[in-house]
Amino acid sequence: MATPGWYPDPAGLGGYRWWDGVGWTAAQHPPGPWPPGSPPPSGSARRVGPLLIVAVVLVALGLAGVVLSAVWTASAAGRLEQSAGTFDAPGSARLILDRGTWVVAASPDLAVPGASVSGGSFSSGPAPQVVPAADVSVTGPSGTSVALSPSPSQVVFVGGQIYVGVVEFDVPRPGPYRVAIHGTSGSAVVARPVLQALESLLPGIGAMVGSGLVGVVGVVLLIVALVRRARSRGPVWANAPVGPPPTMGR
Repeated sequence: MATPGWYPDPAGLGGYRWWDGVGWTAAQHPPGPWPPGSPPPSGSARRVGPLLIVAVVLVALGLAGVVLSAVWTASAAGRLEQSAGTFDAPGSARLILDRGTWVVAASPDLAVPGASVSGGSFSSGPAPQVVPAADVSVTGPSGTSVALSPSPSQVVFVGGQIYVGVVEFDVPRPGPYRVAIHGTSGSAVVARPVLQALESLLPGIGAMVGSGLVGVVGVVLLIVALVRRARSRGPVWANAPVGPPPTMGR
């Protein structure tokens, strides 16, 4: 079989066509002298390599990003039911709180008669305030009282148990805070608001979507690169002779 090289164009159009040792390619050269053994002008074929590399890198980054962001989101979702701490009322607890909004919630044992909690919503009337807001106090790291806002519409899930919001407050800086409930018996919890907890999942979800788009772009570029590579070899022309070219045509 003839070695790769330039041979007279088997289509009879004049000039030369590159034989790669297996079949005729799309590379052509006009009639005239041509240095024996010179490689064909690659043109777009030179761009196939870098494009293929970029495509593979994008696909790999997309897959890695989706996996890592999914793991992070699953971990964050597992923390939704975690709380800063629980304690029995009447009583108090010294808790280390991070910056942000926190809710003091209590078990609905003392709910308003006729109202019940089911699936995170109240079956009749407005959400009952289990503990009067006046019975709750929060003291900051410096010993000063923290401003509280009634939050009876909040429903917090911790350890599979439902707690009804009593008050919420903002923590401007991390540190030790003492939360106390006076005059009411029951169990209480200090936790993040549900909406704020759900918002903490948005970065992970956004990262998954972005990584997925990167992977899709990589797959598209990979297909384009493979198609270009296939076309760069060119077809075996219909009017080309069967078999390799004559060795004397170079």
